[in-house]
Amino acid sequence: IVPLVRRLIGEPTMTVNPEQLVFGPVAVGEQASLPLTIKNEGFGNVGLIIKSFEVSDETVRIDDPPPQALLPGQEHAAAAVYEPIEPSYVQGVLTVEAVDRSIEPIEVPFEGTSIPEGRLVTIPEDTLLVGEISVGNTEMVPLELANIGSEPVEVLDLSFNPGPATATATVTGTINPIND
Repeated sequence: IVPLVRRLIGEPTMTVNPEQLVFGPVAVGEQASLPLTIKNEGFGNVGLIIKSFEVSDETVRIDDPPPQALLPGQEHAAAAVYEPIEPSYVQGVLTVEAVDRSIEPIEVPFEGTSIPEGRLVTIPEDTLLVGEISVGNTEMVPLELANIGSEPVEVLDLSFNPGPATATATVTGTINPIND
């Protein structure tokens, strides 16, 4: 009699798709679900076991996680669910961690909104740094406008009053909500 010993050959490699989750507008009390596919792209006969899904905001969760090890070439479609409990804009990170510590955790950024109307914000939000400007000169500063609400915002004019100086810009157009 010759005893047979099962040997583990290869290594698991974890991939997660999509690389970003954009839930878009979702009313308070409703939910939106997006597919989140976890795949073992490794080789051999070593399975990938997911240890945890950590989310940075309580309004996002993972339903239907992989029930067992994923062998090389196998994938599992879980559901990323956004269920807002109050009107707000949510931006955060979902971290997928494998049991095998040699596999780096994968971070998936997410965003969604439950603000019922359009809401315009500037990026950066707080401060525009332009440095010193001589009298009579102008300075261009990049500024991004984003709509974190659920309805489009129409912009006709934009002005800033940062103190003793005033900056103005003429902007026309409609800024749609995220994922629109």
